[in-house]
Amino acid sequence: MKTTKTLFLLGGAITLLGLGAASCSDDKDEQEPQATVTKAEYTISIDLQADELAIFDLTAEYTDFAGKLQTEPITTEKWEKTLVCEKFPSNFSLKIVRTLQSGAELTKEIYNLGYTYADETNYFLSNSATPIFLERSDREDKMDIEKENIEDYLKLDDYVTSFMLNLTEEKNHVVKTGSTPNI
Repeated sequence: MKTTKTLFLLGGAITLLGLGAASCSDDKDEQEPQATVTKAEYTISIDLQADELAIFDLTAEYTDFAGKLQTEPITTEKWEKTLVCEKFPSNFSLKIVRTLQSGAELTKEIYNLGYTYADETNYFLSNSATPIFLERSDREDKMDIEKENIEDYLKLDDYVTSFMLNLTEEKNHVVKTGSTPNI
């Protein structure tokens, strides 16, 4: 009798374990689908030295994530732009074009030129409104240029950057490639 009771309890325990395992596998089938990237945001911030704006006309020329060429005059010491990428892969490029202002008089012997530059890339997943940080970079390029070297300074092509944003195969993470931060 004791053996029968032990076998009965052992059989019941095995049955309960089987039901528990079955319910665990059902939970996996009912899990939400994996979150995917919905968009990425790229924010650029350029702080210019005052002399840049005093003697140059500056224009931001950039190809946005939709592939359209945009031009925008820069008229303040701080230029900031946030661009949204909703289609992957997408390319971005930026060039700041300098031209000597018409009628600009170079009255100083030395001009403090240059900038500080910061950019940040974040992306968003389908299951959250909170951005996920991808990358940030900061650079500074400030210099004193003598007035007789202003023409040479204009020939510098140092305000250029370009890169591509793409998704991983699972579409749950953004990858930034081909970055050429010459800014």
